[in-house]
Amino acid sequence: MYYGDSSSNLQPSAQKHLVQGLYLLHLLASDRIGEFHTELELIPFDDLENTYIKQPILLERFLMEGNYAKILEAQKDVPSTYYTFFMERLLETVRQKVGASLERSYDHLPAEHAAKMLILSNVAHLQEFVVKENERKAREESDDPMADMTPSLTRRMPIGLVKWEVKEGKLHFVKSAEKRMEIPALDLMVNTIGYATDLERIV
Repeated sequence: MYYGDSSSNLQPSAQKHLVQGLYLLHLLASDRIGEFHTELELIPFDDLENTYIKQPILLERFLMEGNYAKILEAQKDVPSTYYTFFMERLLETVRQKVGASLERSYDHLPAEHAAKMLILSNVAHLQEFVVKENERKAREESDDPMADMTPSLTRRMPIGLVKWEVKEGKLHFVKSAEKRMEIPALDLMVNTIGYATDLERIV
């Protein structure tokens, strides 16, 4: 982090904790949990109780616990107006996480219940979210499955496209055929043996 790398050459900034807190919230809202914890380790222990930094830490805890009601409450009590944008993005990440669980657990469920579980105010907003979710999932489906399989809150192993549909008062999850990821086993084996041979020569 900038403040950690240059602390010996700069005077403490009045905006330091605000910027650090915003960056932590940005990482959390972007589903970059590993980077969130890496950046957190760079912050001095005494600074962790600062209001700007403490809130992202609490939000991460609520996220890991699945306590989404607390995240919704926190949106109403932000330490700075700058936090509002990232709180909206964090709620989108939460909705994607909940949606991933719903589509694995149900074939369909009442639209009103689904809206409530996805922290949406009504079925009309659910329909809007369904359109965006289908578009997002279609983009992921077209991506190279070998590009980035780092575990995260919303990224999953490719299992085929699950299309969402709202009809007759219910949210339906229409599952396509399971998609299996092809692994070039022979190439991996040849490369691994090659690496082992090179290592043995070096040692």
